[in-house]
Amino acid sequence: MSRTPLISLLAVCFIAPAASHAWAQEKIDKQIAALEAAKAQFLKDKQAEKQKVLKKFDAWIQKVATSRAMKAADRLSLTDDLREERKVFAEKEDVAESSSNDVLSVMLEYGKAVAKKYKPVSSMFDQMMTACINAGKTEEAKKIKADMELFEIENLPGRKHVAAGVIWIGSQHEGNGAIQFLFRVTELHGSLFKARMERNISVGGHPIFNLDCQLDGILIKVTNITPMQGSIPLKECRGILLGQTLLLQLTTLQETTVPRSKQRITTRNISFAVLRMQKK
Repeated sequence: MSRTPLISLLAVCFIAPAASHAWAQEKIDKQIAALEAAKAQFLKDKQAEKQKVLKKFDAWIQKVATSRAMKAADRLSLTDDLREERKVFAEKEDVAESSSNDVLSVMLEYGKAVAKKYKPVSSMFDQMMTACINAGKTEEAKKIKADMELFEIENLPGRKHVAAGVIWIGSQHEGNGAIQFLFRVTELHGSLFKARMERNISVGGHPIFNLDCQLDGILIKVTNITPMQGSIPLKECRGILLGQTLLLQLTTLQETTVPRSKQRITTRNISFAVLRMQKK
């Protein structure tokens, strides 16, 4: 991986009088060292989280292989499927299309853990870009932004797939049922983008939402939800990108009335949608 050293990009962002030049350079050096340390720690933590998932796959495979509740042929088929899912995750950090709910749950938790571990790194990148912008060095800030994006693309599979016009299609799971779901990026400006989300898309008058979103590594944060059609009381939405798979967590609010007291109670319902990126 080759990139312009950050020290050469940041030095011009801190113009100081000669008397304070050494102090300014020391500050720059400390910021660069802190960022590099944070990046190294993130990669270490991410690998540890990945190993946890791989070990869970190994445990599942062993459990199925030694199960006495299934015929030998069924055990062979299921272990082959699990080994393929493990391979997809190990090589691409993606989710196989045949994944069970148990596997999807583990993948979602993995994605959340990686997103949390990456937050300190993205915050440091942001602080450095802010310092350059405040010093009037916009071009240098853009170079740091490019360095951040390169780091994300190389180490966070899924980040590179976010682009205007990209569509993910899949199912929202509620109870024992599944509802067809669509998520389309309509505009992209850096880490900010707009999206259209549609639920139960084969039915006329189905719920449609316009979303304002922010991308932080593989985490999609929805900052504003505008209902365009339908009456689903969607309160919150966030997503995790794993390879070409988008895992959405959706929170709706449901009000019910207690018969005797006639008190209205608001219940938060959380459901998930598993969507696959469509090939162009």
